[in-house]
Amino acid sequence: MITNLFAENFAHPWGVLHILSIVVLVASCAGVIILAPRLKASKNSHLIMLITVSTMFLLFEAGKQIIRISDGIYPEYWWADFPVVPCSIFMYITVSSIFFRNKPKVVDTIYLLLATYGLFSGIAVYAYPNVALGTAYAFITIQSFTHHGLLVFVGVYLFTTGHAKLEYKTFLHAILFFIMICILAIIINLIVHLSTSIEINMMFINPWIPSNIPILKDLLPKNFFLAIVLYILAYTALAAVVFGVALLIKRYVETIHNAQ
Repeated sequence: MITNLFAENFAHPWGVLHILSIVVLVASCAGVIILAPRLKASKNSHLIMLITVSTMFLLFEAGKQIIRISDGIYPEYWWADFPVVPCSIFMYITVSSIFFRNKPKVVDTIYLLLATYGLFSGIAVYAYPNVALGTAYAFITIQSFTHHGLLVFVGVYLFTTGHAKLEYKTFLHAILFFIMICILAIIINLIVHLSTSIEINMMFINPWIPSNIPILKDLLPKNFFLAIVLYILAYTALAAVVFGVALLIKRYVETIHNAQ
């Protein structure tokens, strides 16, 4: 059985593991910013980056699922814990983007979704790490920090290399894509609830599962429609903040470049 090896010394908010993860993340993002001109100039670097990040996502996710299956606690796999939460959805989108590289309209939407909604999701877990530390298993805690760190890294990479296009029309497409994901989540949650004896909490918007998200915690069981609308609006507003900050930084850099 996998024991809670780092429970006392590492696995708590702003502990050693949390701080170390932040240091690694900041260093990685700084590195990709510095190397952005070379990455833009390299013909194959983008595909290599996507494959590398996707492989890391999948390997760590596979490790987490293997632990859940083999730890001896569950007599059978707990499908309610299948990775269908927002940050897992962004993982799937990152992996699938490899196959849409030659379809500009699709991939532009995907990249901006990852660079806004995905990047914010990663930052949120680092700022409020309790969700990442809700386990006794060291590897799962490390996996969670790695996973959400990769979301931030991918967003920074896509912005700095210009793959995420800072266009209002593209951002609107990303918003519509996110709404479609939420609608699909509602449908799947409902089908599973009505047809099985388990519950899955896809996108954290299942009214039959208590939520710890501020907007949903009290409202979801009482007024499902209003809760979902507020959830989408809040998530989109925060993604819009990321978009706006990135746009301001881009314009500032362009101003300095033109002045030279």
